[in-house]
Amino acid sequence: MNLKCLFGVHDWRSFVGNLVTRDTCKCIRCGKTRDTGHKWCSFVGDGVTSGTCTCMTCGKKRDTGHIWGCVSCRICGKPHDESHVWDGCRCAECGKIRDEGHAWNCFHCTRCGKSRTETHDWDGCRCRKCGTRRDEEHDWDGCRCKRCGKTRDEEHHWDGCVCRWCGKTRDQDHLWDRCVCRGCGKKRDEEHDWNACVCRRCQKTRDDLHDWDGCVCKRCGNTRDEEHAWVGCRCTKCKATRDSIGAKDMSSSELVEYLRKIATYEATDSHWDAPAAINSHDKCVGAARVLGKELHARGGAALLRQVFAELRGCPGARNIDLYWDGIGEWQG
Repeated sequence: MNLKCLFGVHDWRSFVGNLVTRDTCKCIRCGKTRDTGHKWCSFVGDGVTSGTCTCMTCGKKRDTGHIWGCVSCRICGKPHDESHVWDGCRCAECGKIRDEGHAWNCFHCTRCGKSRTETHDWDGCRCRKCGTRRDEEHDWDGCRCKRCGKTRDEEHHWDGCVCRWCGKTRDQDHLWDRCVCRGCGKKRDEEHDWNACVCRRCQKTRDDLHDWDGCVCKRCGNTRDEEHAWVGCRCTKCKATRDSIGAKDMSSSELVEYLRKIATYEATDSHWDAPAAINSHDKCVGAARVLGKELHARGGAALLRQVFAELRGCPGARNIDLYWDGIGEWQG
């Protein structure tokens, strides 16, 4: 405690912004309070209201100047007899609900959400008040109810294979335009409009009259095992691979060593120093897949996992994992 306060010399000033007020109720040095100099005002809403029940400086309360809500003073919380401002069933002041004055919409109060036993005003299948629907007393016009729009599988208005009212289709009376029905879009394997190997109407393909660009048909995308554009072990057009590195003649240890070289070249980007079969990224990818397929043919997924475990400490092993994606059940 400040020495001056120990000897009873308190500083009863109060600072409000740049203003200094004397003779308040609280010492600004030690916090001691006295029962004079109170500031009976409080923050209410966006401003300060004077003459209230609570001192802004020390927090002392008095039994005058209350600002009453429905059940208590908004400033000090002192309770009093309830005096609600009722808007039907809900108090506009505090939000309390009472069981009277509800704004019923059939079985639901729009003010408080309370529900009651249904009292709909039915017009056939639809309530006139709230629009609720029921599966009774429909006003059927063929297959569709005129009131609620519900459909049934009876009395359709067929236009060929499609009902004009509900859109249901049937497998008869199609309006065929060669291989496609104009009504429902169904396709049939007859009367195609062929443009070489692709039907112009339904996009069906046939294994005839392809427009080959090397190993890939430019029209339908089919591939053939001829005229590949090989770069090392991999075709740049159809992504097929071939065994141009003699994987079938390698022992398991030789396969692992070759994979280790590929991983290192890929990790260090030193293809310029690699053998011709793997002196580019595309060639490394193709070779890795050829070696992976050979390992899978010899020992399945178990052998692939075993070999990859041996490669884990090698730089670029993660690349091999990615290149093997789709070989058997391998997911890179």
